[in-house]
Amino acid sequence: MIPTPRRPAGFAARLAHNDPCRGQGSTGRGSTTGAHGDRHRASRPAGCGSGLRRSTWIAAALLLMTAPAAGCVIPDFEINVNDEAILNRSPVRIVEPLRLSDEAQQACDDLDPMFEGELCPQPPPDDTTLVLPHFLDPNAGDGEYLFCACPPGSKDDKARPNFAIYVEDRDEDAQGSYDELYAALLVDYDPNNSRPYNFVRYRSYVNPQEPIPLAASIEYEPIGRHDPILRELRLGNENLDFDFCNGATDTALDPGFHTLSVVVTDRPWFTPADGVIQEGVPDFVEGATFDVATYVFFCTARDVDPCQSTQCVALGDPL
Repeated sequence: MIPTPRRPAGFAARLAHNDPCRGQGSTGRGSTTGAHGDRHRASRPAGCGSGLRRSTWIAAALLLMTAPAAGCVIPDFEINVNDEAILNRSPVRIVEPLRLSDEAQQACDDLDPMFEGELCPQPPPDDTTLVLPHFLDPNAGDGEYLFCACPPGSKDDKARPNFAIYVEDRDEDAQGSYDELYAALLVDYDPNNSRPYNFVRYRSYVNPQEPIPLAASIEYEPIGRHDPILRELRLGNENLDFDFCNGATDTALDPGFHTLSVVVTDRPWFTPADGVIQEGVPDFVEGATFDVATYVFFCTARDVDPCQSTQCVALGDPL
């Protein structure tokens, strides 16, 4: 606390002496005599005239002298207030690299030519051409994304080799443990349907109730940010390629366009009072955040070439 200042001796007298209204009362005091004997009243500062105004001026002066005694003055900058009710400070995000312009890439190269742009790291994969496009055009290139809806007991010879989706969330609890993230794969999700958990598919590839593992082998340190704590959601593995048209359920999807929505969240999925977990439904009551990545793909009918002739192969046959 700041100690109350002592008033110097004669304070009241000096205060009265410095009063701008002193000697400006309604009596003859403060008047002067002109050259011809005429008496003129001296001009009075604005605000003078009443005892109330004069006492107000004195009170204001006293207040200025005693203000430090009222308490400590706390600056209002560089103050971080932690609201203990906010338990989830970092939202979950699906991340992927983005193709930079030539100018932006040159700016990264200029940071240090020895590193050839590596000082502007992006999420994996390192090559942006390896990122799975969000529209898998069946007519593009050499038919890389021409998928087949095959008969029972067979699979698509062009099923995608296993690929990864990267997710970041650096939030941690009081014990220093990072959030556990979860993913669900939804097919043909309909925002007008109040039961989105009914659209969860591809369970043989992703278990919605198992946490996404850390991307421990990935080095990714973005500029000006803390470690984003990457997770790696891998669709498929070395023994099971990701079959868009035949791996959603036990039967193939209908021919035509479909959507795959990858939903990630940083809390276990919502569980209502009946105790049945609603996979794919974020638990906002527990402060969950979420992110979604959507892929559009096309399933060609089994009786149309190349599906009928060569692309649908029996299960167990080498790809």
